[in-house]
Amino acid sequence: MGRDLNGDWNGRYAYSVPVPGDPEASAVQVEDMNRRVPVEFVMSIREGFLFSIRGTVNDLGPGAVKGESVLAGWKLGRRIRFTKTYPTRFKVMVAVDGVAKPLNDVLNDLVGAEAAANFVLPSHQVHYGGLIQPDGSTIEGTWEIRNSSVRIPPSGKYLRLKLRTLGTWTATRST
Repeated sequence: MGRDLNGDWNGRYAYSVPVPGDPEASAVQVEDMNRRVPVEFVMSIREGFLFSIRGTVNDLGPGAVKGESVLAGWKLGRRIRFTKTYPTRFKVMVAVDGVAKPLNDVLNDLVGAEAAANFVLPSHQVHYGGLIQPDGSTIEGTWEIRNSSVRIPPSGKYLRLKLRTLGTWTATRST
């Protein structure tokens, strides 16, 4: 089959439980990751000009984010990297005094509901890296949701969002 990625792929991604004591992980994240089940997906990839790849991804079943995501990245040799952008914004829980609260509630408390409604929250993006097997039929790798921040007007201060989440993924070419 070679290393051409064009076509449809069936896959699965799983969450990695943060290592205890990881300064990037909160107790809420550790508890949440223990409840997460692997998520199945279907992915369509098209190779483009100068090593670029583009495509779409649809998560399936329990734990899936609804809607079609887009992917954009590159393939060089057997290595692949891409960013998957979901059609929805993060539904973020923020730890405040050790208690998980929805980000929207925290913003409402900080600046009021009217001002909070005008916030531009970060896109829900997941960064993937992987290795294509020599026969071109399988890709295996890791994924990461990176930390982000939200600017709080009018102070200009930033609220740091501890979103960092890691996992693994695998995809097999559809037949």
